[in-house]
Amino acid sequence: MSTDEELWRRAIDGDSLAFGEIFDRHHVRVLRHSLRILGIKEDAEDVTALVFLEAWRRRRHIRIANGSLIAWLLVVAHNTIRNSLRLRRRYQQMLSRLPEGGHETDPADEIADRIVNTHSAAVVRAAFQKLGRRDQEVLSLCVLEGFSMAEAGEVLNVPAGTVKSRFSRAKSKLAGIMTPSADDATLARSTP
Repeated sequence: MSTDEELWRRAIDGDSLAFGEIFDRHHVRVLRHSLRILGIKEDAEDVTALVFLEAWRRRRHIRIANGSLIAWLLVVAHNTIRNSLRLRRRYQQMLSRLPEGGHETDPADEIADRIVNTHSAAVVRAAFQKLGRRDQEVLSLCVLEGFSMAEAGEVLNVPAGTVKSRFSRAKSKLAGIMTPSADDATLARSTP
Protein backbone atom coordinates (compact mmCIF):
# COMPACT_ATOMS: atom_id res chain seq x y z
CA MET A 1 0.00 0.00 0.00
CA SER A 2 1.38 3.40 -0.98
CA THR A 3 1.94 6.12 1.60
CA ASP A 4 0.25 9.50 1.37
CA GLU A 5 3.59 11.02 0.38
CA GLU A 6 4.05 8.58 -2.50
CA LEU A 7 0.50 9.05 -3.71
CA TRP A 8 0.79 12.80 -3.42
CA ARG A 9 4.00 12.91 -5.47
CA ARG A 10 2.15 11.00 -8.18
CA ALA A 11 -0.86 13.32 -7.89
CA ILE A 12 1.40 16.37 -8.31
CA ASP A 13 2.60 14.81 -11.56
CA GLY A 14 -1.03 14.61 -12.72
CA ASP A 15 -1.93 11.04 -11.70
CA SER A 16 -5.66 11.32 -11.03
CA LEU A 17 -5.83 7.71 -9.78
CA ALA A 18 -3.35 8.56 -7.02
CA PHE A 19 -5.48 11.55 -6.08
CA GLY A 20 -8.51 9.25 -6.06
CA GLU A 21 -6.74 6.95 -3.62
CA ILE A 22 -6.01 9.91 -1.34
CA PHE A 23 -9.68 10.89 -1.54
CA ASP A 24 -10.83 7.34 -0.74
CA ARG A 25 -8.40 7.18 2.17
CA HIS A 26 -9.36 10.47 3.85
CA HIS A 27 -12.78 11.74 2.72
CA VAL A 28 -14.73 9.97 5.48
CA ARG A 29 -12.60 11.57 8.20
CA VAL A 30 -12.93 15.04 6.64
CA LEU A 31 -16.70 14.52 6.31
CA ARG A 32 -17.00 13.34 9.93
CA HIS A 33 -14.96 16.32 11.16
CA SER A 34 -17.14 18.75 9.18
CA LEU A 35 -20.34 17.10 10.37
CA ARG A 36 -19.27 17.40 14.02
CA ILE A 37 -18.89 21.15 13.66
CA LEU A 38 -21.73 21.96 11.26
CA GLY A 39 -24.30 19.39 12.36
CA ILE A 40 -25.90 19.25 8.91
CA LYS A 41 -24.94 16.36 6.63
CA GLU A 42 -25.44 18.20 3.35
CA ASP A 43 -23.30 21.15 4.50
CA ALA A 44 -20.59 18.76 5.68
CA GLU A 45 -20.64 17.02 2.28
CA ASP A 46 -20.26 20.39 0.54
CA VAL A 47 -17.29 21.27 2.76
CA THR A 48 -15.67 17.90 2.06
CA ALA A 49 -15.99 18.43 -1.69
CA LEU A 50 -14.48 21.91 -1.38
CA VAL A 51 -11.57 20.59 0.70
CA PHE A 52 -10.57 18.07 -1.94
CA LEU A 53 -11.07 20.61 -4.72
CA GLU A 54 -8.71 22.93 -2.84
CA ALA A 55 -6.26 20.05 -2.32
CA TRP A 56 -6.16 19.44 -6.05
CA ARG A 57 -5.90 23.15 -6.83
CA ARG A 58 -3.03 23.67 -4.35
CA ARG A 59 -1.44 20.24 -4.77
CA ARG A 60 2.06 21.64 -5.29
CA HIS A 61 1.93 23.63 -2.02
CA ILE A 62 0.53 21.13 0.48
CA ARG A 63 2.39 20.37 3.72
CA ILE A 64 2.51 16.70 4.66
CA ALA A 65 2.85 16.09 8.43
CA ASN A 66 4.17 12.75 9.70
CA GLY A 67 3.73 11.22 6.26
CA SER A 68 0.00 11.98 6.13
CA LEU A 69 -2.18 14.59 4.43
CA ILE A 70 -5.03 14.34 6.93
CA ALA A 71 -3.90 17.18 9.17
CA TRP A 72 -3.62 19.58 6.22
CA LEU A 73 -7.01 18.45 4.94
CA LEU A 74 -8.61 19.03 8.36
CA VAL A 75 -7.16 22.54 8.64
CA VAL A 76 -8.54 23.36 5.17
CA ALA A 77 -11.89 21.87 6.24
CA HIS A 78 -11.88 24.05 9.33
CA ASN A 79 -11.16 27.19 7.32
CA THR A 80 -13.84 26.26 4.78
CA ILE A 81 -16.33 25.74 7.60
CA ARG A 82 -15.51 29.16 9.07
CA ASN A 83 -16.08 30.78 5.68
CA SER A 84 -19.33 28.88 5.24
CA LEU A 85 -20.60 29.94 8.67
CA ARG A 86 -19.61 33.55 7.98
CA LEU A 87 -21.57 33.49 4.70
CA ARG A 88 -24.55 31.88 6.45
CA ARG A 89 -24.47 34.57 9.15
CA ARG A 90 -24.36 37.35 6.55
CA TYR A 91 -27.21 35.76 4.65
CA GLN A 92 -29.31 35.53 7.83
CA GLN A 93 -28.54 39.18 8.63
CA MET A 94 -29.64 40.19 5.15
CA LEU A 95 -32.84 38.18 5.48
CA SER A 96 -33.59 39.75 8.85
CA ARG A 97 -33.57 43.19 7.19
CA LEU A 98 -36.22 42.19 4.67
CA PRO A 99 -39.81 43.09 5.50
CA GLU A 100 -41.89 40.30 7.00
CA GLY A 101 -44.02 38.42 4.51
CA GLY A 102 -47.65 37.56 5.12
CA HIS A 103 -47.06 33.81 5.29
CA GLU A 104 -47.21 31.41 8.19
CA THR A 105 -44.38 29.08 8.97
CA ASP A 106 -44.89 25.41 8.28
CA PRO A 107 -44.98 23.45 11.57
CA ALA A 108 -43.19 20.56 9.84
CA ASP A 109 -40.16 22.82 9.32
CA GLU A 110 -40.05 23.65 13.02
CA ILE A 111 -40.27 19.98 13.98
CA ALA A 112 -37.55 19.03 11.49
CA ASP A 113 -35.30 21.76 12.89
CA ARG A 114 -35.79 20.45 16.43
CA ILE A 115 -34.92 16.91 15.35
CA VAL A 116 -31.78 17.96 13.45
CA ASN A 117 -30.44 20.29 16.12
CA THR A 118 -30.48 18.72 19.53
CA HIS A 119 -30.11 21.24 22.30
CA SER A 120 -26.76 20.09 23.62
CA ALA A 121 -25.13 19.84 20.19
CA ALA A 122 -26.39 23.30 19.32
CA VAL A 123 -25.03 24.75 22.57
CA VAL A 124 -21.60 23.22 21.98
CA ARG A 125 -21.54 24.34 18.33
CA ALA A 126 -22.59 27.88 19.30
CA ALA A 127 -19.95 28.07 22.01
CA PHE A 128 -17.29 26.67 19.65
CA GLN A 129 -18.17 29.25 17.00
CA LYS A 130 -17.63 32.07 19.51
CA LEU A 131 -13.99 31.07 19.90
CA GLY A 132 -11.25 32.65 17.83
CA ARG A 133 -9.72 30.93 14.80
CA ARG A 134 -6.59 29.74 16.66
CA ASP A 135 -8.64 28.30 19.52
CA GLN A 136 -10.93 26.48 17.07
CA GLU A 137 -7.99 25.05 15.13
CA VAL A 138 -6.27 23.71 18.25
CA LEU A 139 -9.46 22.20 19.68
CA SER A 140 -10.40 20.71 16.29
CA LEU A 141 -7.05 19.03 15.82
CA CYS A 142 -6.40 17.89 19.41
CA VAL A 143 -9.92 17.08 20.67
CA LEU A 144 -12.08 16.29 17.67
CA GLU A 145 -9.37 14.57 15.62
CA GLY A 146 -7.10 13.22 18.38
CA PHE A 147 -3.82 14.69 17.17
CA SER A 148 -0.99 15.00 19.68
CA MET A 149 0.25 18.46 20.63
CA ALA A 150 3.39 17.85 18.56
CA GLU A 151 1.40 16.78 15.49
CA ALA A 152 -0.92 19.77 15.79
CA GLY A 153 2.12 22.03 16.19
CA GLU A 154 3.66 20.64 13.02
CA VAL A 155 0.50 21.29 11.02
CA LEU A 156 -0.02 24.78 12.48
CA ASN A 157 3.71 25.53 12.14
CA VAL A 158 4.15 26.39 15.84
CA PRO A 159 6.03 24.63 18.67
CA ALA A 160 4.23 21.93 20.67
CA GLY A 161 4.48 24.15 23.78
CA THR A 162 2.55 26.88 21.97
CA VAL A 163 -0.13 24.34 21.03
CA LYS A 164 -0.31 23.23 24.67
CA SER A 165 -0.81 26.77 25.97
CA ARG A 166 -3.33 27.59 23.23
CA PHE A 167 -5.17 24.36 24.02
CA SER A 168 -5.35 25.21 27.72
CA ARG A 169 -6.62 28.73 27.02
CA ALA A 170 -9.13 27.46 24.45
CA LYS A 171 -10.57 24.93 26.93
CA SER A 172 -10.92 27.67 29.56
CA LYS A 173 -12.60 30.03 27.08
CA LEU A 174 -14.99 27.31 25.93
CA ALA A 175 -15.89 26.43 29.52
CA GLY A 176 -16.48 30.12 30.26
CA ILE A 177 -18.78 30.48 27.26
CA MET A 178 -20.76 27.36 28.13
CA THR A 179 -21.10 28.08 31.86
CA PRO A 180 -23.98 30.45 32.51
CA SER A 181 -23.17 33.42 34.71
CA ALA A 182 -25.03 34.06 37.97
CA ASP A 183 -27.00 36.83 36.23
CA ASP A 184 -28.11 34.38 33.49
CA ALA A 185 -29.23 31.83 36.09
CA THR A 186 -31.21 34.48 38.01
CA LEU A 187 -32.86 35.66 34.77
CA ALA A 188 -33.73 32.08 33.79
CA ARG A 189 -35.39 31.42 37.18
CA SER A 190 -37.40 34.65 37.05
CA THR A 191 -38.67 34.06 33.50
CA PRO A 192 -42.09 32.36 33.52
